[in-house]
Amino acid sequence: MNKFLELLKTKFSSFMQETRNKRASFKKWVQVNGGFLNTKIFIGGISIVISIILWLFVAWDGSTEGVRTLEVPLQYTNLSRGYTIYESTKTVEVRMLGRMNILSRVTPSELKAEVDLQGLQSGTFKLPIRIEGPQFVRIRNWHPSTAEIEIYRQVERTLPIFWSAEGKLPEGKIISFAEISPTDVTVTGPEVDVLSVQNVQVLIPVEKLTENTVLKLPVKISDKSQESDRLQLSPATVNVKVTLEDEIVGEQIPVRIPVVGLPADGLEVEKITVLPEKVTIRGAGEAVRNMTSLVLPPIDVSGLDQNLQLMLPLQPEEDPGVEILGPGRARVEITLRKKMAAKTYTSVPILVSGAASGTEWRVSPAAANLTIEGSQIAIDALFTGPIPCELYVDVTNIVNKQLSLPVLVRNLKKEFEIVQIDPPQVTITVVE
Repeated sequence: MNKFLELLKTKFSSFMQETRNKRASFKKWVQVNGGFLNTKIFIGGISIVISIILWLFVAWDGSTEGVRTLEVPLQYTNLSRGYTIYESTKTVEVRMLGRMNILSRVTPSELKAEVDLQGLQSGTFKLPIRIEGPQFVRIRNWHPSTAEIEIYRQVERTLPIFWSAEGKLPEGKIISFAEISPTDVTVTGPEVDVLSVQNVQVLIPVEKLTENTVLKLPVKISDKSQESDRLQLSPATVNVKVTLEDEIVGEQIPVRIPVVGLPADGLEVEKITVLPEKVTIRGAGEAVRNMTSLVLPPIDVSGLDQNLQLMLPLQPEEDPGVEILGPGRARVEITLRKKMAAKTYTSVPILVSGAASGTEWRVSPAAANLTIEGSQIAIDALFTGPIPCELYVDVTNIVNKQLSLPVLVRNLKKEFEIVQIDPPQVTITVVE
């Protein structure tokens, strides 16, 4: 304040000196021109006005009321443990009233702007801002009066670091191995954002590669749509040591696809058809030699009740470090059938059919073992029912007194098939 007064007095002295100079010029002009302006009354009046102005400037002590605006940092208090906030409002403009000599000495640290987060958990809120200041000033208003914040649970998740090459490798070369140190990264941030991150990776610039090169590369989230300035990756950079090998092309290998789960009751997988049946792979020597078949990710057939056709990317279930040549997708057909089962009946009587009136035949052996096949549901139903057919020999027009004949089946239900009859033939003899 003293510096301000000194500056004011300096400017006023300069102003008075200039006024005196102008007064002398004016007086000279009056002397030349004469008239009323040259009278003592006019000159005296001007002197009085100038004296009053000079007195007002010198006598002012800064006690005049005024307004001052300060920018104050905004504080967020009473945040529950385990939570973090994302705030867009960092400072508040506070307007104060009071004596100018007092307002000029107020600093931002003497004002407090805060938002109370007591008892709040995850969510987005618009909360009032509370202002406190010294007793000798009056707070007129502040802007903004509310703060929009997001409260979220802070979590950590550890993920493995994958790598991919960026650019074109030298002709005939391939990255056979990339050693990443450390191998994992910790993702920290809001729970929803952290859980959405699926993979993290380092991009290896191939133009900088030489044999056994060690590069320090940044870790990035693989899917750019999952990136957020609220997520932190630790470590942010890793060391990557790359080994190059001569590229080789492998022989064709079969494509296989496993299935998991069981189809609907009474059904089973009859066959799985994959087109193409074989593919050619290319990659590092050891990886190609170790890969005897291309195993695709398994298909879940749980509850499936009809044949299924689908297209799948020709990518192995686990990345073996090889490239698949040819089409990018495979056509897969899963064919279902009724789940089959078999049942064997022992000592099934063998009947005689077609005997002439008055002729009696003896069958040896008189019974046979019968095995039939059908759907699992139909076979299961047989455990509480009769034999679904009859065994017999046909003696129609037989004139021999003894003969071997095949054992035949009649009245077999259409959902079953004969698997075996033991014995398949029996001896028939006329009873005298």
